[in-house]
Amino acid sequence: MSWDSVALAILGATSLATLLLSQIRDILIKAGEAIQAWRQLKGLAARGNECVTDSDAGPSAPPVINPGEEKGD
Repeated sequence: MSWDSVALAILGATSLATLLLSQIRDILIKAGEAIQAWRQLKGLAARGNECVTDSDAGPSAPPVINPGEEKGD
């Protein structure tokens, strides 16, 4: 085994480790986002038919009207 082979093996191992760590990081970030979205859905479901404010619906969403309310009131 020559020094060239050793150097290439070290380079390959470090590249593989970097790739694996970045993939694990991406998976953990997406898992955190999924958990946060799930908790938000559970919270919305627990609130039931309460009125959703504009801040909950987002900046570009139309206003939410509860059943039984008139649009002109």
